Amino acid sequence: MTSAESPVPSSVGHPILTALVSLELVLLGIQFALGMFLNLFVALPPFGSYGMMGMMSASGMPALMAHMMIGYALGALALVILAGALAVAAQNLLLVATTAATFVSILAAGIGGLAFLFGNQNNAYSFLMSTGFLFAFTFAFLSLLLVAGSGSREPPVRGPPRPT
Repeated sequence: MTSAESPVPSSVGHPILTALVSLELVLLGIQFALGMFLNLFVALPPFGSYGMMGMMSASGMPALMAHMMIGYALGALALVILAGALAVAAQNLLLVATTAATFVSILAAGIGGLAFLFGNQNNAYSFLMSTGFLFAFTFAFLSLLLVAGSGSREPPVRGPPRPT
């Protein structure tokens, strides 16, 4: 069976897509660190009569704003990567599926985060945010393996030994 007949598609080997997925993984790592900082060291006031301006006056808000902006950037980047996967490797359904799953997972994490912030900090929203992150990181890593992998998973074909 040749790599063209393989049921598992080989890597795409597209350098721009590889760089974008790598950037996505780095941003997901930064996002995780900021999220942990917010969880451990920042007490968010309840969203209520003070509104968004009341929240901005609380300590730790630069970290929250950075967390939110990186989240928006991750959503946009995931959409660009999905479009790139569709344009470059539409026949590689596994790559398209993993990039789409990354986008959906980031979207779920973002919705969970906004719901947590504006929904009286319900733990269910925090769980949605963290689960979305976990799936996003997993699918982005799989996407990176598919985009920048070593290619065919089969050993090279060797001919018969040459007579000496």
